[in-house]
Amino acid sequence: MKKTFYFVFILLIILITLYPSFGVEKSASVYVNKQNVATVPIIYKYNIYFAPASLLEKAFYMAVSYDPLLSVVVIEDTVERGDAQYSLNHYWWAMQIGNPLLVKNSPKQDKVKVTNLEEDESPILTKSTVYIPVKVFGSIVGGQAEYKNEKIVFTLPERTIDDIDYRRENTIATGREFTVTPEMALKLAGSLIKGGTIKLPPLPQIE
Repeated sequence: MKKTFYFVFILLIILITLYPSFGVEKSASVYVNKQNVATVPIIYKYNIYFAPASLLEKAFYMAVSYDPLLSVVVIEDTVERGDAQYSLNHYWWAMQIGNPLLVKNSPKQDKVKVTNLEEDESPILTKSTVYIPVKVFGSIVGGQAEYKNEKIVFTLPERTIDDIDYRRENTIATGREFTVTPEMALKLAGSLIKGGTIKLPPLPQIE
């Protein structure tokens, strides 16, 4: 009986210790240069903190879109002044669920660059929500992002703050209704699978 008790007790300790790696979800306040701008759910998995891709909409007024068929998430910046939606003059990034690669579009060029991330830094899909490692958010917005003490803290240069202000004040011009087209998703998926640089067709314009 004692052996059984000790076995169960030790097993419980092991499970409690390992529990975070199975994906614990809780909330975190989002701070941009010490200003509290949002609260989002946070997941701890693979010893990494993940936040929903929609954080970029809430805190940075970017456009986030997801193609469930090819598991591709695309984030559009659209910070160029007076530009049209879906323009290749915009910065945008793409990632694929389970794939540790980050695709970035170069403004004013019809090509994208693929960057290798750490093995466990690929996006995950939980309850129909795409989660991205907190560290990767920093790469997207052009600064540093880290999770500590139940907070996601962004440290950004002043120009990035100006871009946030512009997007907030120009919601029509910022592509908030950005949608991944099937053709674009296929091109991005091909790039994410092969790596390297690819050419993209012009993206559709809003009438």
